[in-house]
Amino acid sequence: MFFVYLFFSIALFAPFGHGDQQLMKQVCHFTGPREGLCMECLMSNPQSPGLGIRELAGTTIYCAYDQSVKVKDAYTSYASRESNQILKSGYSECASMIDNQVAEKITVALNRWGDRNYLDSIVNLSYAQNGLRNCRDLIGTALRRAGVSQFSRDLGYGMDKLDKQIDVAYEIEQAVSAMRPPS
Repeated sequence: MFFVYLFFSIALFAPFGHGDQQLMKQVCHFTGPREGLCMECLMSNPQSPGLGIRELAGTTIYCAYDQSVKVKDAYTSYASRESNQILKSGYSECASMIDNQVAEKITVALNRWGDRNYLDSIVNLSYAQNGLRNCRDLIGTALRRAGVSQFSRDLGYGMDKLDKQIDVAYEIEQAVSAMRPPS
C-alpha cells in the first residue's frame, strides 16, 4: 500500500519538472525519518534547484559516495595513529572495505543510474549496504579482541551517517525508478 501511495504521490508533483525547493522537499519526504539528511544532501549541491527528479535522485547517490570517502579517510587516519595493533589492523581493514566494497558499489550505482539502468543501481546500493555491515562486524570483532568497550564517537557517527545516506539514496532510487516517463 505504501508503494502505491509513494508512486502516485511522486507522479502527482510533476516528476519530470525541475528541482525547486518544493520538489526537493517532496522527494525527501519519502525517506521518512531521514528527510533532513536528504534535504542536507540536495541543498549541498548548488545545481539542485535546476535539476529534474531523476537528477535529484542521482545526487543522493553522490552524497552517499561523498560520505563513504569521508568515513574511509577517518578510518585511515585512526589506523595511522592507533598503537593497539588489533585496532590498527581493524581500522585499516575497514577503510579498505569501505573503499573496495562500499564506495566502489556506490560508484557503480551512480554510473548505472546515469545509464538509466535503475534496477542495477538499486542492487549496487544494497551491495554497498552489505559492505558497510561487514565493516561494522569487523570493527566490533576488533574492539572485543582488543578489550575496548567504547567505540570512537567520531567513527561511529560517520558510519551511521553513511548508513543513513545509503538508505536515503536507496529509498529515493526505488521510488523514482518506479515512475514512467510521460508519453
